[in-house]
Amino acid sequence: MCGILFLYDKSGINKEKESYFKNSLKTKGMQRRGPDNTSYKIFKNSSIIGHTRLSIIDLTKKSNQPLESFNKRFIISFNGEIFNYKELSYFLDIPKDKLSSFGDTRVLLELISEKGLEFTLEKINGDFSFILIDKKLSKIYAARDRYGAKPLYYFQNSNSLCFGSRIEAIHIALNKKFIPDLDSIREYFHHGVGGESKHTWFRDIKRISPGCFCEFDINKFSHLQEKKYFSNKNIDIQKLKSKDASIQEFDQCLKSSIKKRLRSDVPLSLSFSGGLDSSSILIKSNNQSPLNLYTYVNDENINNFQRIYFSENKEPHDDLKLSISLAKRYKKKQIFIYPNKNDFVENLKNCIYALESGHTSTSIDCAYQIYKNISKNHKVTMEGQGADELLCGYFNISSLIKVYDELMKFNFTNCIKLIFIHREYYKLKNSFLVFLRWLRNPFVSYLFSFFSQRNRIIKFQFIRNDYLPNKFYKGIKKTILWSILRYQRIGLTNLLQYGDALSMDNSVETRNPYLDKELCDEVYTGTYEYAISSNLGKLILRLVLKNDLPSNLLLNPSKKGFSNSNFIYFQNISNEPLSIINDQRTFSRNIWNGKFLKKYINSLYNKDGSSKKYIGKHFNTLFRILSIELWFRTFID
Repeated sequence: MCGILFLYDKSGINKEKESYFKNSLKTKGMQRRGPDNTSYKIFKNSSIIGHTRLSIIDLTKKSNQPLESFNKRFIISFNGEIFNYKELSYFLDIPKDKLSSFGDTRVLLELISEKGLEFTLEKINGDFSFILIDKKLSKIYAARDRYGAKPLYYFQNSNSLCFGSRIEAIHIALNKKFIPDLDSIREYFHHGVGGESKHTWFRDIKRISPGCFCEFDINKFSHLQEKKYFSNKNIDIQKLKSKDASIQEFDQCLKSSIKKRLRSDVPLSLSFSGGLDSSSILIKSNNQSPLNLYTYVNDENINNFQRIYFSENKEPHDDLKLSISLAKRYKKKQIFIYPNKNDFVENLKNCIYALESGHTSTSIDCAYQIYKNISKNHKVTMEGQGADELLCGYFNISSLIKVYDELMKFNFTNCIKLIFIHREYYKLKNSFLVFLRWLRNPFVSYLFSFFSQRNRIIKFQFIRNDYLPNKFYKGIKKTILWSILRYQRIGLTNLLQYGDALSMDNSVETRNPYLDKELCDEVYTGTYEYAISSNLGKLILRLVLKNDLPSNLLLNPSKKGFSNSNFIYFQNISNEPLSIINDQRTFSRNIWNGKFLKKYINSLYNKDGSSKKYIGKHFNTLFRILSIELWFRTFID
């Protein structure tokens, strides 16, 4: 994982512009993305391409970037990892003894050089974004991985084009003032829109969409246009396999995915909660690598941690206890991370600087603390991110999709049975409202916003539909598959954005086996039918692990993330988070209805500063107000 940057300027790259570019590579954010080396190259006196490197595969200088192809035609600045680079090397005409000493970026570059960009994008399996200069044709290419695990932003006007891993670096390279995109900020506040949108919180800065590449002709100065290299057209829905065949093939794909992600020239770690996803990585890695395990101890477990740790009960009763049991079974070193609640605002500031925006997750500070602790000893950590989206792990929504599926088949008896099963685990009303929000229908979103209290706090704006995947899923008639693709395009992309931003701000690369190309294709082409049963999501994974994990975990449909007690900081108006919100500087922002925001705060707190009502119900709203204000103070003021 690294930082990449590119600038083209019609009027040329003079000393002053070169200096701005160098300064942008030296910013805190870019240096944290790549602390091991910083380099840049100038092309035709009109383009400059740069790179900050986090060394993971091939630690020698010969893999420093920007990297030039052997035939001198191409220059690349690459961020990420190509996990199947060893297999891809067999497509090349270069002697294997020459390639064996090089890393994944060299293989990628030579494959593009010999076979072309589109062939290469079809074959590579990894998390990546890159910028490529074709010196022969005077063209620039930029590409991003299937699901948006790695960021790539851009700015274009009539005189210049700039790509980068960070928006801050783009602004500094252009010597451009930060200007907020108020519509994007409103979308976040009303609808929780984040990394899935093309738009950012900065005016005129956009994202390259996941699964896309774009081409820019320097001679013609063409307007940037995206082309999809991955869409539902690539999905060949095969005849449904038997359950046994699906289990076997899924198991093989998962093992292969993990094995490829264990390729590294630095020690590896695993973010290990003891839940289904991270446990599967530990179990299926089959002791191929000496993984160190990092386990976050949730708030409610701190007081009884010692009791849990020394218990000899063979049937663990929660994720923490199971994580300890599995660590002992596989003889892994386990490091426990305890929440630091003394610096909530400071941690949130760090998160917002890393994200260059706010985020809907109120637990991002917990994730930041995990990566910060991992960075003390490791550059790489494996994670279970993506399993829920691929395998219908969010059962409160997925089970309603199953109901909808049966309804479309006119199986009314099954519908009623499924609804009653759902009610055993979740409140039907709450799940239905979540389901409606998940659909992201613009009209439904408008209604939610119109009747929401948030509509009076912030100036209302109708939701954009540029990221809504209706066209992407056109032709997908299988409801479960359609829902999986939708999860991956919206929710997963948003989660991956914060995973990359927070980890890389601590110089840590995350690797996600459940984003593997072959594994996902296996699910798309038939295994999806075994992703969910009447009362369980991630069914296929549970079947694969049935001999390795206790039944109470395998049969539990509920999902547990970070236990978040951050709302305690909003219990009294004198606490730092509220003192920031309840401030004239905040009220005067032109994004807020200042008078109503004051009225809203006054309705929650007494004159002595204590809360009038249970603040937990208002926590998400207060958290988003605080995040927006901290973003303004970080980037705009």
